[in-house]
Amino acid sequence: MLVVVLPDGSPGMVALDATDVLGPRDDVGEPATMLSVTGVRRLRSMIAVHQARGVPMGRKRRARTWKVVAHRLNVDPFQGAVRVYSWHTTETAATRACARLKATAARDLRARVRISVVHDPANTLVVRAAPEDNR
Repeated sequence: MLVVVLPDGSPGMVALDATDVLGPRDDVGEPATMLSVTGVRRLRSMIAVHQARGVPMGRKRRARTWKVVAHRLNVDPFQGAVRVYSWHTTETAATRACARLKATAARDLRARVRISVVHDPANTLVVRAAPEDNR
C-alpha cells in the first residue's frame, strides 16, 4: 500500500499495483480512475460539508488529560513537577501506569519525589527530564 496525503491533510491509501511506482504495467486491466482539478475541488467541498455537519471523517483522538507526574515531596504537583512520565485518556489508565512506575522505580527515586496521578485538562504540565545516561 502507498500512503498519500490528501489536500485536507488526511492520509489516503492506494494499492501499489494500481500505480506505476514499481515501473510501467504491462497488463492494463481496469481503466485507472483519476480526479481532475475540478473533481478534487468537488471532493474537498463535500468533505467540508460533512465536517460542518459534524459527520466524523475519521478516528478522532481523545484528549489525554490524565498524567503520571513525579513532583517534589509535600509540594503540589502543579507547583513542583519534576517530570511528566505519561499521558492518558482516563483516570484508570493513569492509575495503572502510576502503580507500574511505583513498582519499578528505584528506592532513591521514591525517597526524593512523589509520583502522582493528576488531571490536567489545561495541559499546563509539560516538564520532561533530559534523557538518562545508559552506562
